[in-house]
Amino acid sequence: MDNAITWKELSLLFEIYQSGFLKVKDSSFSFVQHLERLGYLVIENKNIIAKEDYKAYFEQKYLESYQFVNRFAKDNNIIDFIRDFSLFDILIIAKIQREKEYTCTLTRKQLCARYFTNRDEKYIKAGSNLDKVIKILLSIDEFSEDKKEQQFLSILHARNTPEKIVLCENKDRLISPRHATIEFWYAGGKNIDKLNYVPAIHFPMFYLCDWDREGLLNFLNIKKIKQFGDIELIIPKNYRVIAKSIEQTAHKSRWGNFDILPFENDASVVIKHLIDNDLWITEQTINL
Repeated sequence: MDNAITWKELSLLFEIYQSGFLKVKDSSFSFVQHLERLGYLVIENKNIIAKEDYKAYFEQKYLESYQFVNRFAKDNNIIDFIRDFSLFDILIIAKIQREKEYTCTLTRKQLCARYFTNRDEKYIKAGSNLDKVIKILLSIDEFSEDKKEQQFLSILHARNTPEKIVLCENKDRLISPRHATIEFWYAGGKNIDKLNYVPAIHFPMFYLCDWDREGLLNFLNIKKIKQFGDIELIIPKNYRVIAKSIEQTAHKSRWGNFDILPFENDASVVIKHLIDNDLWITEQTINL
């Protein structure tokens, strides 16, 4: 069995096996042309004709594989997803399902490393048909890395003994050189569920974010988490200089009917100025 053949090609060869003849819009399939070179098929314009030895050849080399994949796909309701899968990949996902008790806890990269050994570690792309099929076969809605409550915090540790923590909405501060006494934690915008798993914190905490509707609502949501009730918002002192037009920058976070009452005086002054002038501030321009 040639594992490089796709399910689409194998299905086409099966149709020829059944009828001895097939009229197609496209006869450029690599395996059709391969079998023509071997003398099992004849291609005349868009007509594919089986020669005398084709039926026995297909039965010997492909029939068992076709029957297995066809039954496997129908039993698991994945027939519409695997059209372009190679037989190699189909055999792999069948093995992943057979070992479901073990594989259902693996991440995409772990599955790639342990099963798709001749593929890139990112071969199972989120949202791809392969991703969808594996979820169906493992009876899972998402991989562990997609579960926000299980995501790990990214931390840029201080060079010396830390004295305070700055929780960041964006990743940029974690790419900068280490600070002497500040730890930078990345929470990832709305992805704050993981903060519920942080133990009690004994350092002063501050939140660094975009000053727009989404960023400031995130701050209020973080304050609701027990361990982060005392977190303070880092207020940009030069807000009149660094603020940008929401319209001119095509910024997606609009103020709408934004309530400034939950914010302290200094912060509410800045927010009112931004709302009144349809402005916002990007986190990267705020000077600590």
